[in-house]
Amino acid sequence: VMQHMKKENLGIGMSKGVEIDSGYNHVFISDTMIENHSVSLKEVNYFFPLYLYDTEQKKKGTALQTMMLFEPEVEYGKSKGKRANIAQEVFEQLKKAYGKVQTPEQILGYCYGVLYSNTYREKYAEFLKIDFPRIPFTKSYELFKEMSELGN
Repeated sequence: VMQHMKKENLGIGMSKGVEIDSGYNHVFISDTMIENHSVSLKEVNYFFPLYLYDTEQKKKGTALQTMMLFEPEVEYGKSKGKRANIAQEVFEQLKKAYGKVQTPEQILGYCYGVLYSNTYREKYAEFLKIDFPRIPFTKSYELFKEMSELGN
């Protein structure tokens, strides 16, 4: 995952399930690589880059490839560039709901804004203790836009 942070990128760091004594605060955005326990010292930390960059294919049998146990080589398409690490279905559903195409940065901002909403944290407090946060998308484009701006 961190190989995608060597270039211009943003990512969201979080934990999967947390002990919520002082409230949910286990999420942040970074534009650089993070350490394993950047989000929480107790829970396992996960990092999701906004963009995935095409990788150079390695020859089989190289030492570097054998070291990449958790990051297998994947070809992300034939173009030499980057693609959003967001399912295409999300873009399609948002375009259908709002009549406009949203950028990956707008979607990331919305997600971050929702995760810091007191209403969201209170409503889903029990769920946040046991699993990754789920992001409910609003039907209102104005609310989406406002939450995205707050998240950014």
